[in-house]
Amino acid sequence: MQALVLAQDVAFGAAAVAAVELTATPFYPGRQVVGVITLSSDTAGAAGVIKIQSSPDNATWTDQLVAAAGPHGDTIGNVATDTYMRANQTVAYTAGKFSAYLLGGV
Repeated sequence: MQALVLAQDVAFGAAAVAAVELTATPFYPGRQVVGVITLSSDTAGAAGVIKIQSSPDNATWTDQLVAAAGPHGDTIGNVATDTYMRANQTVAYTAGKFSAYLLGGV
């Protein structure tokens, strides 16, 4: 398995993390991979929402995996890759950090 980091230990409060352009195997557009969003153990704030999103043009974004409100831990699910991928805080938690990444087979 290979990992593509979309965001690593990002403090809550910022908006979208810079998009990553996918051009290499196993993450090129059109692949199904596993997305992971990890919330740190000090995560707080019931309204927080973190998303892994995809875009064909770096302008129009589609939600692929959502970690919404609740305790720390991992949210894991299938993600369809597109030309651009990013992690996005649509509503920030009040404390803690998050990591977001994609896992693809070799």
